[in-house]
Amino acid sequence: MKSILTELCDSEAVPENCAVDIVHLMSLNSHDLSSNNLAELVQLCLSFIQKGKNLRGKWLSLFPMIFSELGKQNRVTLDSDSMTGAEYCGGVISSLCDTEIAVEDAVAFTAVLRELRIPGTIVHKFVLKLCAIIPDMEPQEVPPFVYQLLFLCYQSDHLIPLEHLAKYFEMKLSRYGQSTNLSSRGESMEIDCDIETGSPKEILQAKATSIFHISRAAATGHPLGKEFVKFLRSRVDVPELVLVPFILEVALSLGALPQLRDIIGLLRKLVQRLLRSNERLRHSAWMRELMLGKQIDVQKMFNTIMLQGTSEGDNIVKGFELLAFDLLEIRNAGGFGRPSIAGPNLGNASSSSGTTSGTVPEQCWHIGAHILLQMIRKFPDSAPLIVKKLAERLQDVSNDSQYITTICLMVQHNPLSMLECKVSFTMLLYSMEYRGLVSAKRLYTGISPLFRSSGALRDSAFLVLRKLLHSCLEEVRQVAVVGFLEILKNFRFYVPTIGSSLSQTSMSSQATVDVHHSQTSNSNRAFCSELLKLLQCALSQQASVRLTLYQNLPEVVSRNPELLPECIKMLRCHLKFFIDPEAVVQVDMCITKDGHNSHVIEPLGHLIQAIHQSILRSGKTNYFAKEDIDPKSEDQVDLGVLLIRKVVTKMAESSVDDYVVGDVQELSAQLKIQTLSSVCIALADFCLAENATTNVIAAKRLVSLYEMQTRFDSLLSEVGKGKAPKRTKKGKENPIDESPITDDTPKAPMKIFEKCTPSLQSISAFIGFLKDSNQTIANEKEILAFFKPQIGLRLWFAQSAFSKFQAFCNSKDIEGLSPESVTKFSGTIARALLLHCQNTRQVADDRSSAMYCTALNCLHDIILGFCKHNPTKLGRLLTAMDQVERPAAGIPLENQIAKTLKHFKDLLNHLLSGRENEDLVTKAVLPIVGTLIVLSDQLDPAGAEYTELFDWTHNLCKNVECRESSIAKPLINLLAHLSMASESSPSILEELAKE
Repeated sequence: MKSILTELCDSEAVPENCAVDIVHLMSLNSHDLSSNNLAELVQLCLSFIQKGKNLRGKWLSLFPMIFSELGKQNRVTLDSDSMTGAEYCGGVISSLCDTEIAVEDAVAFTAVLRELRIPGTIVHKFVLKLCAIIPDMEPQEVPPFVYQLLFLCYQSDHLIPLEHLAKYFEMKLSRYGQSTNLSSRGESMEIDCDIETGSPKEILQAKATSIFHISRAAATGHPLGKEFVKFLRSRVDVPELVLVPFILEVALSLGALPQLRDIIGLLRKLVQRLLRSNERLRHSAWMRELMLGKQIDVQKMFNTIMLQGTSEGDNIVKGFELLAFDLLEIRNAGGFGRPSIAGPNLGNASSSSGTTSGTVPEQCWHIGAHILLQMIRKFPDSAPLIVKKLAERLQDVSNDSQYITTICLMVQHNPLSMLECKVSFTMLLYSMEYRGLVSAKRLYTGISPLFRSSGALRDSAFLVLRKLLHSCLEEVRQVAVVGFLEILKNFRFYVPTIGSSLSQTSMSSQATVDVHHSQTSNSNRAFCSELLKLLQCALSQQASVRLTLYQNLPEVVSRNPELLPECIKMLRCHLKFFIDPEAVVQVDMCITKDGHNSHVIEPLGHLIQAIHQSILRSGKTNYFAKEDIDPKSEDQVDLGVLLIRKVVTKMAESSVDDYVVGDVQELSAQLKIQTLSSVCIALADFCLAENATTNVIAAKRLVSLYEMQTRFDSLLSEVGKGKAPKRTKKGKENPIDESPITDDTPKAPMKIFEKCTPSLQSISAFIGFLKDSNQTIANEKEILAFFKPQIGLRLWFAQSAFSKFQAFCNSKDIEGLSPESVTKFSGTIARALLLHCQNTRQVADDRSSAMYCTALNCLHDIILGFCKHNPTKLGRLLTAMDQVERPAAGIPLENQIAKTLKHFKDLLNHLLSGRENEDLVTKAVLPIVGTLIVLSDQLDPAGAEYTELFDWTHNLCKNVECRESSIAKPLINLLAHLSMASESSPSILEELAKE
């Protein structure tokens, strides 16, 4: 047998099938051999292995069989030494452990070892020895080697190969720039395509095959699955050790297995931990020192892995899908961050950082949505299943924001793939009655673009909305109105004869969509007319349903300006029911009394505001410039403007006593006063939209309407405080009381009725006009002089702006305006308010103090809102605030932030230099410090601007004399905030110890 074995090893001329038969016959006879013969054969095989002789030959498969038989022998005599077979085999194993193995023989050698019975301690040495060969292997040699090595690691050392493989593939791919440009070049990743040796595709396919072997081993019960779970669980708090591309891909592949789904939950925790760590890095110099060179962009890593996916059925892709939904299922919306400065409206500075997109859960939602979006882009056939799962999760109405956002992104970026998901979208449409108004509006906004291309989906939505419009629940009817309006945004109402010479400036949230290529003008017009008829039916519904229509219609008209005449006709005809022929408001018709309860049946102020806002946002502002309008005109827009003008004139010339509201202690009278106050606000808004800044008479009417509104509010405030109502004579100005209705006032009607507020455009026009010192027209100078003493009116508009930007910080939306329009109006308001604060050197009375503090709080909320929701427009906003008529092009954002910081530093220096009014300083310091914190978070902590701000703050805190804790605490918090981001904590402690 020795000669036969030698011949098999030395001669390569023996056919493979003959070699297999010979080895089989020798294995059958091996149990008849004596122990010494077995030992000789083993020694012969060992010498061949040590010499590296034809290790890939068939003879090598005989070695484990002979070795196994030898281990069963009771005594083996060799060179006068006697030992058991097991002891002899142990010596052979030791010799094998010291044998040098060539790279090309590693697979065959590992295949032999997996068949031998080796002690655990020796297995560890073999594994380390074999893993040391990996760096010298070619990519195509790695997968078969991994397959054999997994068998060897069945009992112990399960995860050691993974660590070496991770380093190997990272080293190989680093030569090609991590292969991030592979998919962008459009190269195929199919297995059967031609592959260049050593190319990135060969490396990626070797990695994918290796991961497949690892996944299959875990699926069949290999212990590495459970060990990998333990590995992840022990490193949840150190994501940098786990989020390595190869380890992450292995985790995703194993997490797709049903028995190892815990891995997906651990990956979610790792992502959350990493995002929190990145948040700390932004605001802690110490953390940046510790993590220098270890920062991980998890979104970029996920993108790279997804682009390398080979097929929809790949376990890595399945794991990605599970991880995406796990990230979307996070419910806790509370963000991680440093404690904010005590005081109102300072917000969480960490959430406003330019390097983050929100709180940690919001960032997780964004990553999950982006993963699903990438999956649909790469594997379009997966879209129906993914959308179906999203639709099923949307049934939980308490946690739907992230799912709606994901669907909106998919429709926006992959509309063709979404057209294949009609079944799921139809299911969503039929569940609309169970959704809240806000969620329904967002969902309709997201999927309504599909209605242009899918007639079946549009018809389903139309039928569902018609049914909902006649539901017995008010909120469901509101959902129907919102749905009809969202559909109207996407279908142009073609009227060629209207608006040919008019301005088409639009302030819509998206560009107007022309679908003439898929729907003819006549069919579009017929469809829009049908929708308008259904919306007209909403005017006979409850007040809350009509209020929804009034608040959302201007945005629709801005998207579809051709609808303006029809919409104004509908609203004007409805308004005429509440205005008598003398243009007097019939407030009694707006309130109904049912026993002891009273309700608002018509939000009249919102109706009036809807008319003039629709005209304004359609871009056809020339209607406001017409001085004499023919009452017999057939132009519906002209008639609408004329009707409101008459109401403005009549109400501006009247007084509170002209309106009979009854006993103000009764609820019905209070609702009437509320309605009249809301009408005054809407009419004041109309005056500004028309010509209150260019016409003296209109300006006086604006002031009269404001004074009447404040008197109505004073009546409500006095009733809420339990005081007797005080009527004043016409012409006598009442002090301003902006206090809301107290808890004693019945709350039920307030659920369906809120007063109007001036529009952002009107606020911008008024505040900007007052602060424009370059008025050259004579009547404008006169109007400016007329408005200057009206401190109450100016304060009212400033407070209105403050309220709007408070809501903007929370909801990201202002009246449905586009980011460009919000930036334009916000810049005008911010510039005017900053000028006011800079020019205010002494505060004479309480109103001036309130105006000063309101301006500072409003400036803080404007900047905070842009940092949170619209960071790309921050530069334009700050440029407008800098009061530069022609800003230089290409100014870096940090330079612009530095200029804005100087303005607020000057304001703080002025406040702290002469503190005659400590109460004013206490109130004003909070928003100024809050603004400094928000802006500092947009700077590079290692940059010159940040260092300058830190030095200035340090000197300020060192030199200012302050005993009031309410003033000192914000300053100390500002210094601590800047110190953490610019200096490490040990350095700060060392300096303090030295001092």
